[in-house]
Amino acid sequence: MTNGNIAIIGPRASGKTTYLAALAYHQNHTVSTKKGKIYQVNPKNPEARQLKEQAEEILLTGREFKATRPDKTVYEYPYYMFSIDYKPNLLSKNKTISLTTRDYPGEVFNQLFQTSSLSNHFQEFITDCFTAKMGCVILLSGWELGEDIKYRNMFKNFLILMDKSNVDKNYKLAVVMSKCERGEIWTGRLEPEKDLFGIHLKETKKTLKEKFQANPQNLKFFALSTFGIMSTKPKDPRPNREDRVVGGKPGSIIRDRSNWQPYNLIEPLLWISNSYEATQEES
Repeated sequence: MTNGNIAIIGPRASGKTTYLAALAYHQNHTVSTKKGKIYQVNPKNPEARQLKEQAEEILLTGREFKATRPDKTVYEYPYYMFSIDYKPNLLSKNKTISLTTRDYPGEVFNQLFQTSSLSNHFQEFITDCFTAKMGCVILLSGWELGEDIKYRNMFKNFLILMDKSNVDKNYKLAVVMSKCERGEIWTGRLEPEKDLFGIHLKETKKTLKEKFQANPQNLKFFALSTFGIMSTKPKDPRPNREDRVVGGKPGSIIRDRSNWQPYNLIEPLLWISNSYEATQEES
């Protein structure tokens, strides 16, 4: 069994709460690189089970999650505990990965667009990202003109703070382009490092690759869609989401709940946990 904490972070509106709710709600997944192998995700504590109920009550009924606000200390936000069960091959025993994470407010990371000097309140969130963690999943949702420079600056400041922290030498960074159900970038999902980050976020990719040049195994790029598309068959590649404005703010809901199939929901988590375990064994 692999056990560990993973931070799931990102700027405002990058889809963190929706991602966590989908993780709690969708129990069975077939990993794209291991077709036919079923991974079962199980919410393990009351907070994670409540998140699953919220997915049914909110996302599947056309309502929206409230934004996570930075009005508490980091330790007041709930921990979500999950286990991922799977069988590596037909002859092996079942394997379980146990994970814990929490939903960090995006305002913390929006500040990093401008500076690495955070207020004491926001600093505790960043510190928690590095304390006793295997790594972090960073969700990004922007790819339009101007986003690349913003993300590059955010990562420069994030990496400065990481260097100042007592980070495990095997700490993993999964950088994820979320909301990939959008037709403009859906076709780049298969090779996201080249076809998404290499095209739309060149400066961001360059900054990260330079930082991890000595340890390239600690960095990987992913594409993810919590909503997915209407059908995995070519006949209906429309995003399985409906964009709407609620209370003057843009948001998205599930378009067709009967066809809700996320894409790459657990791959970043599996990569962090499995590669971290492998590097620990080599150390």
